[in-house]
Amino acid sequence: MNFAAYYSIFIGIMIIIQWVFFILTGNVPELTTAFWEIIFHIIVEFLTAFILLISGWGILSKHKSAIQGNLGAQGMLVYSAINSSGYFVQQGQWVFIIMFFTILVFSLTSVFKLINVNTMNT
Repeated sequence: MNFAAYYSIFIGIMIIIQWVFFILTGNVPELTTAFWEIIFHIIVEFLTAFILLISGWGILSKHKSAIQGNLGAQGMLVYSAINSSGYFVQQGQWVFIIMFFTILVFSLTSVFKLINVNTMNT
């Protein structure tokens, strides 16, 4: 269970850092070509990051609903990793594809660990 908590906190922080870095360095060309699409995408990414952070901290703090919250956050992250991979495949940026594949594997690992803990406690 600690794996899922620390992983969630780490990924939540990294999502925020990544987007802030991309925005501040002007590496989001969609802000001029597909403004509303990227704005909604960024909002959802930040929402995912915050839910990962809150639920990860909740797991460490032993809050009862944190596991269910983190399962939802992991679902959001899995969707985001798969969806974002498509963008980077189109760009031919294989480093990001490998990164998102790794995130996907770790997220699914977190889900299985959380489900096992949750079923053992019932």
